[in-house]
Order: sequence, then C-alpha cells, then structure tokens
Amino acid sequence: MDLSPDVLLPQGYSNRMLFNLLQLASAVSYGTILNPPIDRLFQRRALQGEYFQPRSEIHDLREVLRDAMIYNQDDNKWQKDWETMLRGERHDFLPGGVEAGFLGLITMPDPKMQDAGGPGPYLDACGDAFKSLAAFYGSRSNRVNDFAGSIVRYTEYWGTRPSTQSELLTQSASKQWPNWTGRSMKLAFGNSTRSYAN
Repeated sequence: MDLSPDVLLPQGYSNRMLFNLLQLASAVSYGTILNPPIDRLFQRRALQGEYFQPRSEIHDLREVLRDAMIYNQDDNKWQKDWETMLRGERHDFLPGGVEAGFLGLITMPDPKMQDAGGPGPYLDACGDAFKSLAAFYGSRSNRVNDFAGSIVRYTEYWGTRPSTQSELLTQSASKQWPNWTGRSMKLAFGNSTRSYAN
C-alpha cells in the first residue's frame, strides 16, 4: 500500500491484487501495523476501479477499502466518516450505508479502555450506533433477531470481555434504545441478562 498502487499500479499489479491486498488486511485486522498505510490510501482519495471475483460478484475497490478501514482502526479518527454513513448520508468517497457506518463505530477502539486484551470499544459511540441501528431496523418484521445478531457481532469482535453485557445494558438505558431491543438483548445474551431500564 505504501507503493501508492491506487495512484500508479506498479508493474505486475492489477485490480485483483489490490482486491486481495485489502481483503487480506480486513482478515488480519491488525490496526497497530496496518492502520497508517490504509489511512494514507484513504486520504489520497485516488482509489478507483472494480474487481470481478469469479463465481461471485463485482466489487468496488473503495468498498473493499472501507472494510479494511473498519477492521484496522487504532483510534477514532474516522468517526465522522462512520457517522455520515450511519445517518444514511452519502460519503464523499466511500460507499456504504447505515450498517457499514454501524460496523465502523462499534469496531472503533478507545485506547483509554485498556484491559488485558488491549483497547476496548468507544462505549458512548457504540451506544449511539446501536440506537441508530435500532431506528433503522424499527419497521422490520424481524427486527428483534436482526438487532440481536448485531449485538452478537459486537461481542464476537471484542471477545468475551466480562463487562460487555453490563456496558450494553448501561448504554441501552442512557441512550434510550427502543423497548423492543430488550428482547434482542435476551436473545443475544440468554437468560443471564439482567433487567432492562428502557
């Protein structure tokens, strides 16, 4: 990425290689190392093109960059970008809507939330993200299950932090998530879930 492949592809490179490089970055998810070159790629705003994956679909390379950004964050410098998507507004460079913005916010680490496994999530931003996602899912017939799936995704990303359940319960009350999200919490955490303030 530091060879600026988005500006001038070095000899032997192709959109397929760019696609694979960014996909690999998403899978590795090691922001301490990968965040700086990914951010430089993003800040140049020069990446363009598509890659057709055999037996799959056409991928916009900016979409693959967005995913690499989501899973390789080391602080909150992209928070406004994720919030733009979460509001359903068009970003000036990256494709993506409410769910992409939600993922960007819930995977954003807060260095101050340090524990034995490394930084934890930005809880305040996560609380707002879940509330916005609940509004987005509000008219869905399967909203309870869909929202529960998002909670599970959050807990899987941050691992089995012992405080995860109580943190989300606190956020659900302070951010005033809709009442029906309580059922989603029970689905996600099982019968161990304590009472809900909302």
